[in-house]
Amino acid sequence: MYRQEETRFRTVAEQVLDAIAALQRRPMTWRLALAIAMVVAAVAIRFTLLGPLGTRLVYVTLYPAVTVAALVSGLYGGVLATITAAVLAHLLVAPLRDAGDFVGLATFLVSGLLVSGVAEVLRSAWSRLAEAEASEIERRHFIDQAPVAIAMFDRDMRYIAVNARWKHDYRLEGDIIGRSHYDVFPEIPVRWKKIHLRGLAGLFSQANEDRFVRQDGSAQWLHWEVHPWYRTQGDVGGIIIFSEEITHHKAAQEALRIERDKLQTVIDNVDVGISLIDPNGTFVLLNEAALRIYGIASPSELPTLSDHEHFFELQCPDGKIVPFDEWPARRAMRGEQVRDYDAVLIRRDTGVRHYVGFSAAPIRDDGGHLILYLVSMYNLTKLKVAEGSLRDSVAFQGAIVNTVLDSIIVIDDSGINKPYNRERLAQTMHSALLDQPA
Repeated sequence: MYRQEETRFRTVAEQVLDAIAALQRRPMTWRLALAIAMVVAAVAIRFTLLGPLGTRLVYVTLYPAVTVAALVSGLYGGVLATITAAVLAHLLVAPLRDAGDFVGLATFLVSGLLVSGVAEVLRSAWSRLAEAEASEIERRHFIDQAPVAIAMFDRDMRYIAVNARWKHDYRLEGDIIGRSHYDVFPEIPVRWKKIHLRGLAGLFSQANEDRFVRQDGSAQWLHWEVHPWYRTQGDVGGIIIFSEEITHHKAAQEALRIERDKLQTVIDNVDVGISLIDPNGTFVLLNEAALRIYGIASPSELPTLSDHEHFFELQCPDGKIVPFDEWPARRAMRGEQVRDYDAVLIRRDTGVRHYVGFSAAPIRDDGGHLILYLVSMYNLTKLKVAEGSLRDSVAFQGAIVNTVLDSIIVIDDSGINKPYNRERLAQTMHSALLDQPA
């Protein structure tokens, strides 16, 4: 019963305060007119009671009107109501006759001014309280609507405010306002507690990727910021923590890294030189085979495509120098596709030559824009050397065969005659014809 009465009283009081606050938001002239109207109404009521009351208790009956006018209209309204009530009371109800009346008037004026001052103090306090409540509502609305997890703490690291995202990200249930952060998260590492102390000292801290191991052994990856917040006196009142869970993003990054490492392993172990070039002409990838062809140990030794012209010369198989703009990579940067382009790559400083088969092609995004250029290189040096050795061997064997005195005929599995030294065979047959009798 007592609690019900208390609740009812609080409700009525809040409604009265809301009504007063609404009146106080009116223009000053309107409030002053309302104060005068209240006093005039109170004097009129007192005038009607002259018969039963006479001139007694004049000020007592006017105090309520002055007090209400001061509460509703503020200090100026209370002063105006006090003066108006004193003038009308002594004009219409109790004229001034002796010193006692003047003392009563002075007492009323002083007490009325005091009541107006107290009412103004109360009005200001209510106004500040209403502004604080509005600010608190706005702050809580901002916190609740924020796209990241937010929690506000006092200097003892007790929760003052927290949004739903915070409770969702950290899998919290129930009301945690007023509880210690370290009771809610007993697994918080010491290094984080030191960061909280830095925040309470007025320092800002942040981390783009931080691993948080929970009590159950699971791990969360977080992006967080710690900001101090300040009281009106200018001192630090506590800290605000903004955090964003990036566990899924981190897992996707790790999966991408694993796949990239697998691809890099494959690329590094193929016997084809592979290079990727961005639109600025910078090498973003050079595999091991490409490094061997270029004769360098690290991609940093050949950072851009323009360095090619300084370090290398490209020749056609007939020895003609290929202009730099006609190199396969440069043609790919113009949107061309190059296939099976054989050339000789020569190091200018060492003179080392490699016979290389080039292919090049542009890589486009979904919008058709050029984003990368792929150049593949087949080292044909061993093949060219083998071809040259084979040609030399065939020529050498032919020279030997053609110098022998006897003719040589080779019959293969199908019985087809294949003369090796055709000139000697022709000479032999010609001599045989001459030796026959006519």
